[in-house]
Amino acid sequence: MPVITTPYAAVQAREVLVDARHAAVRTGSASCGSTRSVVDLHDAGDGLPRLVVDATSTAVPGLAACRVAAVTVVDSRSRLRVRIVASYRMGRPDETGRRHYDPTILSVRLDGPEGTVTVPVDEFLRAETDPRRVRRREVVAHLEREHREDLLALARAGCDSVELVQLTLEGEAEVVAHTLGSEGAGWFPIDLTDGPGVAGALMLAAVCRCDFVGVTAVADGR
Repeated sequence: MPVITTPYAAVQAREVLVDARHAAVRTGSASCGSTRSVVDLHDAGDGLPRLVVDATSTAVPGLAACRVAAVTVVDSRSRLRVRIVASYRMGRPDETGRRHYDPTILSVRLDGPEGTVTVPVDEFLRAETDPRRVRRREVVAHLEREHREDLLALARAGCDSVELVQLTLEGEAEVVAHTLGSEGAGWFPIDLTDGPGVAGALMLAAVCRCDFVGVTAVADGR
């Protein structure tokens, strides 16, 4: 595949990361060999790939043996893939025991239908994403952190066997809640706008009435 550079590639790479919630992490060392793990991503609003790793993950000994790791994130809608090589520093574990790792980015590559783009690290760090995308990510994180039981209750109103609700971002102002229960899989949309919205979608206010700046900004269309 041809290797090209373009200023917009940095923005595309940042936008893929803003919408991503999971990443594949590959580590390698003489003591641990090569490991590949799927981990959660935490975005503090700056689009950097911070890792959130369970204590039992194979990524833990891999990162301990060699702090440099390759992180890959794929956007299934655009078919773009971002591969970042970074040196990771472990921070304090959270209350659940999961470990958090902060990156120092060494290289960025964007793969897509038109080829492979090498993104200069300084351009990647300077690129600004659409703030609405960042706020959508914040809303999803808030719903999962504070309203998981509310989402389950809403899902069980239609099917009382539902045991799991997973949120994904769809379109410009919509979150899709995917459900799983003894009767199989299902889904229902949650509209994040205050306008006409998506036909048949559950409005955000039905799930969350918190005084949360991310929710308010998205609902108001800002």
